[in-house]
Amino acid sequence: GTLYHSGRSPEAEAILRDVADNADPVRAPALVGSARQLLAMVSLRGDRYDTMLEQARLGSELFARAGERENDGVMLDALSTARFSLREVDEGYLLAHRALDRLRPYRSSYRLHNQLSHTARTAGADGFARAAVRVQDEGVRVAERTGNPVYVAEARLARARLLAAVGALPRAAADVAVAKEAMGTIADPKVRGWMVAQRQLAEAPPLLGSQPLRAAEALDSVAKYFYDMHAPRLAFPAVVAGAQARLAAGDVERGTARLEEALGILEQRRDSIRMEPRRAAVFEAAREVVDRVAMLKLAAGRTAEALAYLDRGRASLALVGSRMGRATLDMRSKRA
Repeated sequence: GTLYHSGRSPEAEAILRDVADNADPVRAPALVGSARQLLAMVSLRGDRYDTMLEQARLGSELFARAGERENDGVMLDALSTARFSLREVDEGYLLAHRALDRLRPYRSSYRLHNQLSHTARTAGADGFARAAVRVQDEGVRVAERTGNPVYVAEARLARARLLAAVGALPRAAADVAVAKEAMGTIADPKVRGWMVAQRQLAEAPPLLGSQPLRAAEALDSVAKYFYDMHAPRLAFPAVVAGAQARLAAGDVERGTARLEEALGILEQRRDSIRMEPRRAAVFEAAREVVDRVAMLKLAAGRTAEALAYLDRGRASLALVGSRMGRATLDMRSKRA
């Protein structure tokens, strides 16, 4: 576990597989379940969703057999995350509900805090913004019961972003203020760095209307933080939002450059994805970026460059072997 969390995943995976393959799951179900739990996390980080689903399923069964309800909830949460990533939305929500049911008795558990935040974030992304706020209201209560300033700040900042999405800016600002106070007691510099990035993400949306350049600078700082962590996938939302902020400020050139950067992140991410449903999710995320760049180039009279971007999307981001993916891009090219 220590090797995994310090970034040495291959070494961790070798040890975990040795335990999972050789320990007796009948006599020590919780031990083997713990090994499979971490193997699921290693696989999730590497986009190996088929392996992750199998390890999480086995881990859930072992924890249920051992009577470890909280750990079973964590495994169900992991399964839910994978199903959402594969765009199997109904199954994802079903598993999220089961995970919350398992974690219900643990009212001050950081694992319940994590699950509520994940469920709220997913619901918000699916367009259920007000429902997401209600879920995160409970997430804030759970975080406060833990007494841990990291979880308090994390939960408040997560709710601040959701509140900003529904236009409740005074409540969002109040959450950011509480989070800042909690962050003042966090000693670990790495954790503080993560929380500062989360705070900047929460502070940017209210600035987009009145101070878009200030919002863009904050979002650029977030993107740099995740780049420095060698996690461009986590930088992607900040890069896209920063591009939108620069476009709102009238800086078309730098806004377009940021959108092109976002497309590059998606193309690099594509190369590590083996499962077609996940490729569909990448295309879905990339489509808006491709469209925005193409429209900007059309507006500037650079028709050939706009068409080249649509061709780039068709060649690089369409589903392999998918008629629907190619047909969709062809239709978009014709409309352009």
